[in-house]
Amino acid sequence: MKCASCGEKIPELFLEKLQGTYLVKGKKKVPICSVCQQKYTMEELQKKYL
Repeated sequence: MKCASCGEKIPELFLEKLQGTYLVKGKKKVPICSVCQQKYTMEELQKKYL
């Protein structure tokens, strides 16, 4: 799966869990990698993608 912010592939852990997080609003799920989580605040990411 690719990061919605930077477009790079997010590495997966055991049982295909992402090494990152999802931004969730209702049924909409947006994957964000750990690098983008450190670079931007969660408020900035939520405004941009949700």
